Amino acid sequence: MNKNSEYLKVFSECLPVRGYRRALIYDLARNDKRFIPLGLYDILQNFTNKSLTSLINSFPDEQEIIKEYLSFLQKHDYIFYCDSNELDLFNSMKLDWQEPALLSTGIIEIHNINLDYYNQIFNFLLAAGCKQLVFYLDDSINVSLIKSLLSLLEASRIQSIDIVMSSSSSNLDDFNQLAAVKRLNKILITQATENNYNLATKQLRLKDDFRFEKFRTSENSFIINLSFFTESRSHNSYFNQKIFFAKNGDIKNSFETSTVFANVNKIKSYEALKTLVSSSEFQKQWHYNKDKCDVCKECEFRYMCLDNRELNERVDGSLYHKEECNYNPFICKWEGEEGYLNLEQCGVISNDSGCSIDNDKIDTINSKLWK
Repeated sequence: MNKNSEYLKVFSECLPVRGYRRALIYDLARNDKRFIPLGLYDILQNFTNKSLTSLINSFPDEQEIIKEYLSFLQKHDYIFYCDSNELDLFNSMKLDWQEPALLSTGIIEIHNINLDYYNQIFNFLLAAGCKQLVFYLDDSINVSLIKSLLSLLEASRIQSIDIVMSSSSSNLDDFNQLAAVKRLNKILITQATENNYNLATKQLRLKDDFRFEKFRTSENSFIINLSFFTESRSHNSYFNQKIFFAKNGDIKNSFETSTVFANVNKIKSYEALKTLVSSSEFQKQWHYNKDKCDVCKECEFRYMCLDNRELNERVDGSLYHKEECNYNPFICKWEGEEGYLNLEQCGVISNDSGCSIDNDKIDTINSKLWK
């Protein structure tokens, strides 16, 4: 069989995503990623399910580059070849995100010993299908109270519980005894002297308190899997299906958001909570995905990045962040990396008035950075 009569197929779990200056292949089967040039991205978009003959004939002066591209794709198992009569035998992956539950994560500030109060919140969350809980603890909270709270959840459908507390807590060592709790995922101890993780005690110590620190992302924090990818395409992967109960009972979307929607002390039934959480106003941040947001929509990492910055909506409905990310997708540089420039230095302005991008200035900068 003449190889040029074969047809190009991309494995369905290998998904190319375009950024401003480069693209990424998200390898969802192997939870991996690999950078590709925009030229190769365009080929994958335009010649998947097309014959090699049509691909080769479209680039008569770039045969060697095409060969290199195809060799690269084959080497990493991103593509395969088939006959024309086999094209329909390989189905595309469904990328619709579906979750039957109303809520996935409940975050609760723990500050007193009123078990009935917390039991009411637990019952609300369980009725909403919640599977994950996060407890934010005051320094005064002792392990006995947490044990009592955990006992309320023993027969529940909760799958994972995280505890967040400060290293300044007076009874920190007492929490070692919680390691045997099966549902306990980890205990995050903030403001520690160093970053480390103790497998035996399930304690992750962090120098900073992520709740109050300026947003920072990194390639080490990216999440690459099918569930996260599909959710990120249609929702905000951080705020989606999340609810936060403050110390005083105020209900918000998350710790980081500013809008207070109600107080749990005035919520008398699950139906009342369901009505609140189902409202378009409460779910607004849920649906603010990165494809709708200035700067983020230009980033090749947008479907693997867990971003806790609250999004802001302009009068015209467009979205932006007040706080700048530490990665600049227009020049593919991280803050602190040689050659890094912030958005304004690159000619990119994004604020409550609108967004403008000086493409000529960016091209000039990139020609110097990547010559």
